[in-house]
Amino acid sequence: MKLLEKLRSLLRGLYYLFFRPYKGFIKEEQIIKDKYYSQESPLKRIGETTIIVMIDGRSIHGGLTDRLRGITTIYQYCKQKGLNFKLNYVYPFKLQDYLAPKSYDWIISEQDISYNTEQTAVVVLNDYQLDVSLHRFYLGSMICKNQGKQIHLYTNTYFLDKKFSASFDEMFQPTAPLLAAIENNQKQIGNRFIAMVFRFQQLLGDFKEEGYKILSDNEQGALIKKCIGEVKELHDERHPNKIILVTSDSGRFLQEITKQLNYVRIIPGKVVHMDHTADAAFDTYMKSFEDMLLLSKADKIYLLQTGDMYHSGFAKRASMINNKEYEEIIF
Repeated sequence: MKLLEKLRSLLRGLYYLFFRPYKGFIKEEQIIKDKYYSQESPLKRIGETTIIVMIDGRSIHGGLTDRLRGITTIYQYCKQKGLNFKLNYVYPFKLQDYLAPKSYDWIISEQDISYNTEQTAVVVLNDYQLDVSLHRFYLGSMICKNQGKQIHLYTNTYFLDKKFSASFDEMFQPTAPLLAAIENNQKQIGNRFIAMVFRFQQLLGDFKEEGYKILSDNEQGALIKKCIGEVKELHDERHPNKIILVTSDSGRFLQEITKQLNYVRIIPGKVVHMDHTADAAFDTYMKSFEDMLLLSKADKIYLLQTGDMYHSGFAKRASMINNKEYEEIIF
């Protein structure tokens, strides 16, 4: 069955590449029609082919780790190819408010971005549109056809995922406010702990993510009870002497589990989905960075999933930052 699904995915990808008008995706055409792009837009001094990963709200970007995997893959690709790489991460916040450049200066000023259609090419490169095995080929062909331009790239690709840890370390370091928050939370957690991640989406009714169902009150109570029971079982059987950091998109679940299990620690604050919440406070967005970077310090990270819970990539991505042990528990 998996082989058949893979074949179907490849065939869909080949259709997109070779048979759609302009050999592109409809989303690319929609972005180009955006009011920002025109032949009348000011020309900018470009100098060399420049790849700009765009996180600007004009497309679905995914959650934090979806965005980061695309950013780090393209950074690594540009490094290998000797291409100029920049990152325009401005939606729904500026990334440099939380993660600052480390060894490579990826920041580009808005005044240096060209929206003149003679100087730019828009490329959409997502795994839900095109099989990842075809991403490198498609990107290379678009770069070849647009030499000397700015290539505005909307992507969650991960075709260079094995380089994620190295790329993340070269690109990013926590800003002072984020670092202070991490250090403060780690004082409460300690230096040796394991971590467990739960992703409910809208099942418990306290997280906004359009298009997903909300359980009834009785179903919500049963799901919370089942998840807490699984944490207790894992703790008692595998890690009886360890503190457990639990992260989740449900504040209700986090409150309930800390009431019942005294060895559980949480990171205070509310989590929001970055594609669906454009007006949250600074600390609200920072919570996702705190969760990710504190998870990356755990001795081991578990993703726990049951029923209609979402198979999130957040826990695995956090484990990859510092190459920590990772396991998925389906119960």
